[in-house]
Amino acid sequence: MSGRFTQRMAWLHTWGGLVFGWLLFAVFVTGTLSVFDREIDGWMRPELAGAKLDGNIDATVDAAVDAAEAALRDLAPEAGRWLIELPTDRLPAMRLLWIDGGVQERYLDPATHRVLTPRATHGGSHFAQFHARLHGGEIGIWVVSLLALGMLVAIVTGIVIHKRIFRDFFTFRPDARRQRSWLEGHNMTAVLVLPFHLMIAYSGLVIELPRIMPAGIDVLYDGDIRAYWRESEPAIDRAPTGEQARMLPLSNILARGREEWGPGAVAMMNVWFPDDGGAAIDLMHDHGNWLTRLYNPLSYNGITGALRYGAPDLGPVRNLTAAVEGLHHVEFGGPVVRWLYFLCGAAGSVMIATGLVLFTVKRRKRLADQSPGAQRFHAVTERLNVGAVAGILVACAAYFWANRLLPVHLEGRALMEVLVFLGIVPVALLHGLLRPPRRGWVEQMGLAGLLCLLLPLLNALTSEAHLGNSLPAGTWRLAGVDLTAAACGLVFLAIAHRIARRTTTPGASC
Repeated sequence: MSGRFTQRMAWLHTWGGLVFGWLLFAVFVTGTLSVFDREIDGWMRPELAGAKLDGNIDATVDAAVDAAEAALRDLAPEAGRWLIELPTDRLPAMRLLWIDGGVQERYLDPATHRVLTPRATHGGSHFAQFHARLHGGEIGIWVVSLLALGMLVAIVTGIVIHKRIFRDFFTFRPDARRQRSWLEGHNMTAVLVLPFHLMIAYSGLVIELPRIMPAGIDVLYDGDIRAYWRESEPAIDRAPTGEQARMLPLSNILARGREEWGPGAVAMMNVWFPDDGGAAIDLMHDHGNWLTRLYNPLSYNGITGALRYGAPDLGPVRNLTAAVEGLHHVEFGGPVVRWLYFLCGAAGSVMIATGLVLFTVKRRKRLADQSPGAQRFHAVTERLNVGAVAGILVACAAYFWANRLLPVHLEGRALMEVLVFLGIVPVALLHGLLRPPRRGWVEQMGLAGLLCLLLPLLNALTSEAHLGNSLPAGTWRLAGVDLTAAACGLVFLAIAHRIARRTTTPGASC
């Protein structure tokens, strides 16, 4: 391999990593948190903490579905569509949704059949949506796809230029010369979960492939993207008749779904045109038991119970694509796989952060020989690193705090929580630009650490879903959020303390 080629790859790795790294870090952190989106959903709705799924699960769910049907007839008799998300270990409350001038939502305790109205919040879906599209719609999807492509380029070029990367992985020296310790930390978190990094970046691109690389579809389907989707995930014809007709009990349809898929395999019931002659009931599969992630329901006639659409095999290509999507969304494998993804995502976040810091550390010694423009660029880069890395951590922690501190009945409170997150990011960037880099790191990492460490205390002061109740009850889906936040807080405070006590040259960042 020629030296010139290696130099070009090094240039691409260095500058591509810097340009993409600032935003990619935010995408990676929020993606890591979204691994536990349902657990975060439950934590951010403490009114649901008492919901339980005990005893004979199928019998409990059947009775709860009957109660949900009665509740929806009372709450939304004129709605053209009901959705019922069945309870799971991750979120034991049954979720009821309907369309009535917008999406309306209630929850139902499967044990007591009591209808619950928790506080409005986007919960863990905020992190998932930011991870997927930066809350930016179509433009956000394109930006995130470009970031995924940039990450793949950075990984491949990193492998090319680090010839001793695997040997150096086993010689991590945190107290070594500063540049060396940052490099080894960067290499270690890159190599340790290298297959994960490649998989998560590639699968992220595959999910949006029809949108970002449509040339093949344009050729095969004459530019008709809808024809592609009709073939890959066939549409089901549904239409109301306008004639009143009493549906079969929803629990009856659920039992038929179990006969097809097995116990516990149904995740959602989608009821079209309730109590209309054209009523249809679609059953969605629980992806926790499947790697593939397909919209391929069983559809029943709501009046007769006859199977209208039997979830056919969509072919090897679509199944392979769905498997790649499933690898990215990690709805399979249970808590062990989710924790593995969480730790790998955390390692990826550290890899990106250390790479950003390494960019400035490597150039600091040569700074005196650089032009004034290069020196100014270095100073701005050091300061942007603070807000781009530590600022995102502060914003994530503040999102949880907003959930507990905003008034429960505040109009538009779900949006307000998201605005707290989004508003802190530019404030953190501005703070990083105005403060000396080392002080900026200490202050923002210290703040992130305090917000995370004190989150369980805030939870105890503002709700009944705190560690004093969740630990004795063995409710680990709630306790896990508090304990993970506290552990992250200790790590962030340790980093802030280490930066604060390190002797550095004036203006050094860390």
